[in-house]
Amino acid sequence: AGYGNIVPVTVGGRCFCVVFALIGIPLAVTVIADVGCLLAASVPVVCSRGWPGPIESRPSLKSLVTALAALLLLLGFLSVGALLFVHLEEDWDFFESFYFCFITMTTIGFGDLVPRKAQYMLLCTLYILAGLSITSTIIELVRLEYAKSWKRVQALAEALRRLGEADLKKALAAAIAGAAASSDPQKGGADWEKAFSNIVRPKQEPKIIQVVIYETTV
Repeated sequence: AGYGNIVPVTVGGRCFCVVFALIGIPLAVTVIADVGCLLAASVPVVCSRGWPGPIESRPSLKSLVTALAALLLLLGFLSVGALLFVHLEEDWDFFESFYFCFITMTTIGFGDLVPRKAQYMLLCTLYILAGLSITSTIIELVRLEYAKSWKRVQALAEALRRLGEADLKKALAAAIAGAAASSDPQKGGADWEKAFSNIVRPKQEPKIIQVVIYETTV
């Protein structure tokens, strides 16, 4: 989170911090992201076992309920952490504790509120790691829903494209049949060109501009 309350002050400490961050940050992000992907994949499986009938038959409703369940899980985890820090930090109320948990889990880390007792730093670290995993799970669930929505949009666009091609083929076939049925070759060719032009460049109705003039006694 980077609260800024504990910082290196020597050149050697700062150099070590740079090297450690270059190695540790990608490793930590990878582990947390993998845990989030694993939890995100398990959430639909766990939820699918208890879906009621009306929800099971509606995929969009299933996605909404899954998102709400994940959001409630995150809010519950933040609330549990807030209750924990209310007891650990005597001068924090519930709102300040909840604010600290939210700022930490979203990796904002202002540093205006930080734990001060070294006795429970390990517990705080474990809570932060678990919270980051849950936050990563929420982000992964949102990403999966966006991916599913994008696939549905692509499928709809492909269906519309095929439908347009089918209508174009039907119109061309009708134009060819009309040109072939004409007894006059020149007239048939002209009809074919006219039909093809109407398909490719549909006729647009001319725009009508209405001008209204008001007369006053002024």
